[in-house]
Amino acid sequence: MPFPIVFGIPEGTSKETLSELRKGIVSSIVTTMEVPTNWVHPLFVSDLLGEEPKEETEGSNTIYVRLDTAMLHGKTDADDLAVLITSDLAHVVQQTFGGKYEVEVFIGDLNIKWRTLLKPNMKSTET
Repeated sequence: MPFPIVFGIPEGTSKETLSELRKGIVSSIVTTMEVPTNWVHPLFVSDLLGEEPKEETEGSNTIYVRLDTAMLHGKTDADDLAVLITSDLAHVVQQTFGGKYEVEVFIGDLNIKWRTLLKPNMKSTET
């Protein structure tokens, strides 16, 4: 499953903007990776300092997106897919903030053999 994690969202970003961003990210991944919407879970990480750097010596205000997934692992066209996925995601994020911020997207290509997926416990229909 693809898990896009967005770091560096500006402080004070409205819930409406975050909702728009979430929908845009889900749509982008569903289209570029050809997965169902319920597989995509965007996560937004807040900065504990709660403010953007004001001076160059404090670092950048780049919005960074890391897409953690094992879905590209071993695919022969993984490089081409990665460029398509990261480019589309970067454009979605940058457009959501009106082009004001630099955006960088990386894919954390996880090894499918190194995972465990636990499904939620379902109530038994048996008596």
